Amino acid sequence: MLGRRKVSAPRRGSLAYLPRGRAAGWVGRIRFWPQVEGGPRPLAFPGFKAGMTHLVTLDQRQGSLNYGREVSVSATVLETPPLIVCGFRVYGRKGGGLVSLGEAWIKDTPKDLQRLLTAKKQDNQDQIQKIEAQIEKIVEVRIIAATQPRMTSVGRKKPDLIEVKIGGGSVREQLDYSKSLLGKEVRLRDVFKEGGFVDVISITKGKGI
Repeated sequence: MLGRRKVSAPRRGSLAYLPRGRAAGWVGRIRFWPQVEGGPRPLAFPGFKAGMTHLVTLDQRQGSLNYGREVSVSATVLETPPLIVCGFRVYGRKGGGLVSLGEAWIKDTPKDLQRLLTAKKQDNQDQIQKIEAQIEKIVEVRIIAATQPRMTSVGRKKPDLIEVKIGGGSVREQLDYSKSLLGKEVRLRDVFKEGGFVDVISITKGKGI
């Protein structure tokens, strides 16, 4: 019993971090999608952490004590195997929010996707026709893509399914672009350009907090 202990044993952990939040899954939640110019393209791309390294770079922060000097900073290395586009989903607006108006999947899903779900083999042409009949109600188009962790060093085979919004162009252009991607691979260079800045959303193991 706690009242009869002869050794001091204070509580473990800090109450400052309660309640301890835990992620519901491996994939981070994107709460805001940016507005982009130009033709339609995906607005996000998932990656797997491969390790860390350090970079020697110039400190360009105005007012920093090390401004203009070389500093060593930590860097995370990501593996980004191509995505397989398994389908797309369209959304309309109702009651101040988004509601799904329909979705279309490829007939033959990747073999590893069977580890995650059992997809019915349907005629996607019928699904696409139903979607195009509601094009005036569509406000957002997203592709449904599967990751390929088998191609990385993380030791997983089970893929993750993510929805990635298509930005740029009109709704018709986004819909045609999504149809052209069905069953194909999307690579990192199709989404981001070298030297650009990106926002990163990640899931951590917690480390006791």
